[in-house]
Amino acid sequence: MNSNWKTNSSVRDPTNIATVYYHCSQSSVLDNFKDTNRKRIKRYECKGQLIIRINMMNAHVRVQMKHALYHERPDLSTGVSNEIVSEIRNNCHLDPLQLRTHLSSRFDIKDVTTKQIYYWWSNSVRSKYQRHEDPIQSAILLLREYQLQQCRLLMSIKTDISTAIAFSTPMLAEAKNVKEIHVDATYKTAKGRFELFAIVGQFQGSGFALGYLILDIHQDNELTKTSILTEFFTHFRDLGLNPDFIFTDKDFSEINAAKSVWNESHVQLCLWHIKKAILTKIRSSKRQERYSSFTVTDLANFPFIDPRFLPTAEMTGTICTTEIQKEVLDIVERHFHLHPLIPIDKDRTFLNSDEIWSRSVKEIYEFCINDSNPRLWHYLYFSWYTKSRWELWARSCYPKIPFGKTNMIIESHWKVLKHDYLYRFHRPPLDYVVYVLCEKLLPAQRLRFYQLSNGRIHPHWWEDFKKEWKQCVGKSVNEDFLERYYIDRWICSCPSFLRNRFLICKHLVKAVGGTANRLIYDEFKRNYEYPS
Repeated sequence: MNSNWKTNSSVRDPTNIATVYYHCSQSSVLDNFKDTNRKRIKRYECKGQLIIRINMMNAHVRVQMKHALYHERPDLSTGVSNEIVSEIRNNCHLDPLQLRTHLSSRFDIKDVTTKQIYYWWSNSVRSKYQRHEDPIQSAILLLREYQLQQCRLLMSIKTDISTAIAFSTPMLAEAKNVKEIHVDATYKTAKGRFELFAIVGQFQGSGFALGYLILDIHQDNELTKTSILTEFFTHFRDLGLNPDFIFTDKDFSEINAAKSVWNESHVQLCLWHIKKAILTKIRSSKRQERYSSFTVTDLANFPFIDPRFLPTAEMTGTICTTEIQKEVLDIVERHFHLHPLIPIDKDRTFLNSDEIWSRSVKEIYEFCINDSNPRLWHYLYFSWYTKSRWELWARSCYPKIPFGKTNMIIESHWKVLKHDYLYRFHRPPLDYVVYVLCEKLLPAQRLRFYQLSNGRIHPHWWEDFKKEWKQCVGKSVNEDFLERYYIDRWICSCPSFLRNRFLICKHLVKAVGGTANRLIYDEFKRNYEYPS
């Protein structure tokens, strides 16, 4: 023992000494230490104590231990026999609830708790996916193994600023010539701050994952996020993915990365996210201090705009009333659907892309003028109706009409992942998420793709289509409908056709003689342009 402990008074000063006390777990002094409803272990008058004094000045430690009575150790058995543990390991593909049913048919498990079964199950599953103590390194090593299953590792970046792991799926080679992809991220799928991005391709109206990106930006740097997403998309472009439409929400890091990689494609905002963003803003009563002003280009494009019709900083409260909010969403949704391929009246009037934009701006401007609401006009124009913003959400900016309107295909993909595969863990390790994607989710998607391709099953939308078609058959139609609307080559100028999910209406169904009760899937084909 160092002599300074006894001779140096400054070192013996209690402020320089840290003391830690431990008691024997079966000592009687702990009998009433914790209030619990559990059965208490047997206690003894052993006076067992461990005292550790740490000299903070010279980093020396004095350890003192005493134990007055030699007594038996507490029973630490888990209550799970080796046979049960072995059975759990052999059947870890079952979930804990299924395991309990399975074990109860083979063993007497009245003393085995649900938590014990879950512990040994999770311990057994861990051996299947854990390749390293660090979950990030483990995930990378796991993906390298899955290269034999065509899950190709594309990126593995780990720096002080960011962590990014990207890989493609076997579906990239299976689903060729994909015209629509959906890009989105989900959160809280793994421990840490990881975002899970996915590229989901649309095939026969169903979504199939083409690739994933696991991303963690430590400093929430938008530029870094855009850069990594750009590299992620570039890999897929180089692998032959060149879609016509890219659906996303209003995340500008995704939008900017997609536009820089696929500059010939049309980035299409999700209609549901558009309406949600507008409704959130016009319901808000947050005061805005600064407002934009119109440029020379704005006034040249739209000479009907009065540049003085702008809000002031003194205007407070919600942007518009509840009654007006629904009207605004209806107008925006109609502008979303307008397209040069769809006539607007019975006189066969087709508008080009610029004409649709100009008319839409004028309509929303006059609506705000009539409501005397410059705040609403300012928000809608500068956030949605300028040229750069209009091109992000209006379908009229692209010569073809996409099948989708929203990001629900990829939202459904996240629901399946979380509810069907990850529900057993609360924010599991990253390597387990990779294991589930590659071993569970993707094989199920390949099976569904095979069945769709070979006509063994039909996509989910087919039942909805048949239902809507039969509803159109059952609706009454005025005899003069051919004079009221322009109908030709599977198009109709009525408002119902414009907004319909499948681009059908009762007039069109009546005109083509579609009164049959039996609809055959192979006799219908969805097109991006007029069917021949």
